[in-house]
Amino acid sequence: MHTIGYSVAGKVAGDLTVAFIKSVFRRCVGEKAEPEIENLESNGTLNSGDIGALVEAIEPAMKAAHTAVNHGSTTIVLVSGDNNIVNLDASTKTYVYSSKRDTKSHEKLFSVASYNANSRSGRAY
Repeated sequence: MHTIGYSVAGKVAGDLTVAFIKSVFRRCVGEKAEPEIENLESNGTLNSGDIGALVEAIEPAMKAAHTAVNHGSTTIVLVSGDNNIVNLDASTKTYVYSSKRDTKSHEKLFSVASYNANSRSGRAY
């Protein structure tokens, strides 16, 4: 019984981990997260800010990964085993490099956790 329980628990935990990783990559390129992760966020089991922080943390690397798109390759496919995690192409490159400028003045209290002036990336909470 313990052997079956451990193997089932390992499979469920492994599947959830893969879904979490896929969701982080997909959100970084503007796509929806995996349904399991969406459900966990909607019922409050998983804090949506956690994935948001991870997406923001890998944003510079995702921009660097897109440099080959339209400069020698048309699509980059990230695959883990037989599961396609995400495709990087011209549309995802446009999303990753896009920014929305807001000309209105806003006033907020926040703390800056880190800021890299060279890459212009950082976090404010």
